[in-house]
Amino acid sequence: ATSSGTLQFLPLCSGLLLVGLFAHVFVHSISDLRGEFKVRGGTDNWATFVPVFRCTLGFVLLYYIFLFFQSWTKFHMHTKSATTSHGPSLTAVKYGQAGGKLGLTGDRTVGNMMEQAIPFVLALWLYAWVVDVQHGAILGWCWLVARAAYPFVFYRGIPFLLLSTVPGYLILFYMYYAIGAKIL
Repeated sequence: ATSSGTLQFLPLCSGLLLVGLFAHVFVHSISDLRGEFKVRGGTDNWATFVPVFRCTLGFVLLYYIFLFFQSWTKFHMHTKSATTSHGPSLTAVKYGQAGGKLGLTGDRTVGNMMEQAIPFVLALWLYAWVVDVQHGAILGWCWLVARAAYPFVFYRGIPFLLLSTVPGYLILFYMYYAIGAKIL
């Protein structure tokens, strides 16, 4: 119990550090979202896509925040259950159902992020390339904010879960519709 109790602070501290980095990238992206980003050089270079690069970095940071959250939930639940005389093993908590609702929240948060990763990143970059970089970054950050709410609303259940998933699906639908309208 002691090692698991101590170990739960590693993903917690790592996750908090990543939350800080995510906030830092988001705050520095506000100038992009306001249209204050100025391209240096020509418009045919990669600097044009800096707002979308930042949004992609925000996505990667959020992904790792969710991974550390998932790890923390498992260590936390194992520590809580180890206070009883015959608590489940760490393996049962990490890979079985002994992690309870909090463990399931961590698992589904990571699982849903992985399920949405390819559609989101592809839509973000195609939209920026085909439609508009600035607007693509704004839509990307809106999607990330909705996705960041996922663990909180998943834990609360339906209908709260829809506060994260529905905006995300609508943003992706709009992005793919706009891409299709431009290229078809």
